[in-house]
Amino acid sequence: MFEPVNALERLLIAAATDPDARDAFIQAFLTSEVFISPAGDPPADGSLGDIIVSHQPDGTPAAALFTARERLAEVVGPQGRVWGWNGRKAFEALRGKTVHLNPNLTPQVIWGPEDIAAILGESVQVQASGQIMLTHPLVRPDALIAALKGKLGKVEAVKGAWMLQADQGAQRTWLLGVKHDGPWAAVDQAIAAAVKAAGPSDRPLQAMPIDNNTLSRELRRGMITIEPKKLLGIF
Repeated sequence: MFEPVNALERLLIAAATDPDARDAFIQAFLTSEVFISPAGDPPADGSLGDIIVSHQPDGTPAAALFTARERLAEVVGPQGRVWGWNGRKAFEALRGKTVHLNPNLTPQVIWGPEDIAAILGESVQVQASGQIMLTHPLVRPDALIAALKGKLGKVEAVKGAWMLQADQGAQRTWLLGVKHDGPWAAVDQAIAAAVKAAGPSDRPLQAMPIDNNTLSRELRRGMITIEPKKLLGIF
């Protein structure tokens, strides 16, 4: 469970559940100390230099920033190098790149180059398509989870499923990751039946296959919708 350790993280938690709180989070980010892990010795001229990155589902590298030293240690490890930077200066140094705040943690934010350009232009509107925020809900969608267990759980090819709430700009959805080894059509039909059975929801459901990528790894930290099936083997 993500327990905020500073004021910036408290604002991040608020922004994860309330779109109206995102402006305050962005403004605080720009004036706060954020943390990076240098990939080598920092340049003598004081510039950012090479830092640890995450990789997006399409393979695009994203500069990894963290809201606290503790978050960096969770992801990089206790021996990882830590360097504090002002949020605005970090954005200026990373202009034109993708930035991943708190990768492998929840909540997290992904800012694309367009988002960063807009923010540095003194616009705090961060609803461009490059931003994805994944969070656990304050209130679990129990009816939807129960319906998914009932319908999706009958599909033999499904080996596990996880769900988080996702905010990508103005689009707010439930994001369901499904681990499967058969045709997706059967999975899609079961999901459609579950959504119909669950009734109205405060946000639509989107689904994606679980793969070995950043987004899939984040979804595996979400609410277990179908208990992962354990495979027996010889080690």
